Order: sequence, then structure tokens, then C-alpha cells
Amino acid sequence: MRPILDNQSSSLQIDDLRQIAIVKHHGCQGEHRKRLLLVYLRSIKGTLKETWPEAWTIDRHYVPPDVQAMYSDEEKQSMTSGAFERLLQQRIQQIDDKSAQYQQQLTALKKQCPRFTSTLEEWIDQLIEHEQMQYIRMKYDAMIALVECDYDAAMLHRQYLAEKARRILMEWKQSVLEQRVPKELQAALVS
Repeated sequence: MRPILDNQSSSLQIDDLRQIAIVKHHGCQGEHRKRLLLVYLRSIKGTLKETWPEAWTIDRHYVPPDVQAMYSDEEKQSMTSGAFERLLQQRIQQIDDKSAQYQQQLTALKKQCPRFTSTLEEWIDQLIEHEQMQYIRMKYDAMIALVECDYDAAMLHRQYLAEKARRILMEWKQSVLEQRVPKELQAALVS
């Protein structure tokens, strides 16, 4: 920041610019956190992926392990997906409230620095994006990708189990018609 200030013939102090950068950084970090929470919320609601075949009649609601980790084991036992949704909506609202506070702080800081220009603001935004947010964004992108991957795996596993149950039921019906016992039931009867 010092080279920018040296080129400006103004009364701006480096601490003023640092405060603006910190507030902007916190606001950006909150937005990335909100993006992750929205993915969690869509997963819990069963709307994370809309491309599943309509013939699949599986439950698409999935509570990611990170969301489950927010509660103790006893609490998780009694939790419904609606309770997890309310938790995430509360956290998203907290982030929105905090973002509004950061925006108010930013406005106040800019008013305290009358010589703060759009060029300085662009420079601070670039500094935050390239020097700090790039790694935070990558971290959240990776977390979102993991949630999406876990969601896909859970849906595929559920579909596999549904198809397997459907196949066993069809074999059972066929064996009843033919008066014979299916392999799965034979194994259960023997043991």
C-alpha cells in the first residue's frame, strides 16, 4: 500500500487503507462461507442436483457430515432434516447480518477518508482478491466439490439399494409363482 500512498498527494494514512482492506476481506470471506452453507442447505432439501433421472424414486435429502458435526451424537439422533435446515438458515441470516455490518463499517471508513478514490478501492479489491481471497475461494470451492461428490455417491448408493430391493422383490414374487425360494431367502433360512 505504501507505493500507492506515496504517489497520492493526499492525507490518507496507511492505517485507514488497512482498515478498509480488513473490512472488505471479512465481507468477502463471509460471502464464501455463505456459498458453502447454501450448498449444504440445497443438499438437505434434496435439490443439490436436479439432473437425476425422474424414474429414480429415491429420497434425495442428504445431510452432509460437516453439518452433522455441528451437533453432538445425542442431538443428531433426534434431529430431522427440517431442524438442520433451520440451523443453516439461521447461520446464513447471521452471515447476511454481519455482511450488512461490514458494509456499514466500510461506508463509515470511506467517509472518514474524503480523498479515498475509486482507483484506490480497485487497487484494494485486487490486493484482496489476488493476495488473500484466491486461497480462501479455492478452499471453499474444494469443500463445495466434496459436498457435491458425497451427495452424488449417496444418491447412487441409494439408487443401487432401491434397485437391489426391487430385484429381490421381483425374484421373490417369481419364486412364489413358481413355488420355489429365492437364493437370498435360502441363505437366510440356512443360517
